[in-house]
Amino acid sequence: MVMSHVMSKQHQSTDNENEFPGVSIHGQRFTIAVVRHRLVPTMYNVNLVVRVLKPTQPKVIKLNRSRLSLADAREFAVSCAEHISSPLSCVNYRQGLPHRAEIILSRNDVTLIQLPSEALKNPDDFIAPGDEIFVQCKSLNVRFFHSGIYGGDERVFHFMGDPIDQVASLAEVIFSKGSIHMDPWLEFVYSNLSYEPTDNITPTLYRVQYPLRVRSGEHIVSEAERLFRCGSKFIYDLRRNNCQHFSSYCCTGRPFSYDMAKGFKSMACSLLELSCSLRKCDESKFFGCASDDDSSSATSTSSLTDCDTVTMSSVTTNSNNGNDCICVRF
Repeated sequence: MVMSHVMSKQHQSTDNENEFPGVSIHGQRFTIAVVRHRLVPTMYNVNLVVRVLKPTQPKVIKLNRSRLSLADAREFAVSCAEHISSPLSCVNYRQGLPHRAEIILSRNDVTLIQLPSEALKNPDDFIAPGDEIFVQCKSLNVRFFHSGIYGGDERVFHFMGDPIDQVASLAEVIFSKGSIHMDPWLEFVYSNLSYEPTDNITPTLYRVQYPLRVRSGEHIVSEAERLFRCGSKFIYDLRRNNCQHFSSYCCTGRPFSYDMAKGFKSMACSLLELSCSLRKCDESKFFGCASDDDSSSATSTSSLTDCDTVTMSSVTTNSNNGNDCICVRF
């Protein structure tokens, strides 16, 4: 009944019968568009279209996994628009859309908004709790970003590899145990920089913006805080489970690394892993591990009325060869 009501009020087709506009539960306008496939004119794709910042070009993300007929594409588009707008669906980038559709991110889908230099001394004037923050770093002449979730009151949650010996092997540098930290703002900012606050160098900071906001700031902070307080070890993998996977996981429900989405960096890390003869890792200690999809013990959303109350209320610890495996369910 709720879905039908939402459709009748918000998702009536526009003058273009293949476009279905709507408003998310976080007040963000979007359009679900049915577009003809470029190579197969009789088949169609369904795209999520969101304008993140004016006057930038809108972000366009394909939602369907396989090509669809026109009738099926329209039905799928209507259903997607309903799910994104309904507080009962609890949509995130991994689940909540119909037919197991997912929002797959690319580097171009993510917007980095540079913060003014004043944000270093007064972060609360420029960022809000739940914002994902990037700090531009440089090592061995390679630029990268260290990321974290701003928790308010000048504290930040961020994921780092545990300290290692100065004579550690290359394998230990790119693959090690990791921990989630809650640190003061300035300690987070300078944690991966080669200079100190006394050097009078202003760090370059960014606020990260994803095309579709699926969680409130309070919800994002709650996810980061619960992961921090669970007290279990995760695996730090430079390519597949780094600080950006943690922060994006808190924001969207899907672990994503902006740096590793750049082909050169990901390929270089892959070659390093092969050259170090790394053993097969326990991916259950990655953010968004496969066992998250175990529907038998996942939190049911069918009876929920407020998606933002679905924080990490279902966190289980499984035993895997004597090690703790944290699996977070949404």
